Amino acid sequence: MVKLAPEIKELIQRQRLAFIATADDEGKPNIAPKGSIGVLDDETLFYVEVVGAKTFENLKKNSKIAVAVLDLEKRRPG
Repeated sequence: MVKLAPEIKELIQRQRLAFIATADDEGKPNIAPKGSIGVLDDETLFYVEVVGAKTFENLKKNSKIAVAVLDLEKRRPG
């Protein structure tokens, strides 16, 4: 697994909003904002599925994921 850099973990914990991109088993993409994202450890992020559950359904079928977090203070991607 990929280890999260300390500055990325700090950014996620500070911003608490991320856009999570997943795809279903046919490759159809889905991107959703998640305001509940957090850092569990050096290799694991978590979020709370509140609306729709499409992200979670996609992850059960296809574990590939992209996470984008914007550093609002610096106005650049983390």
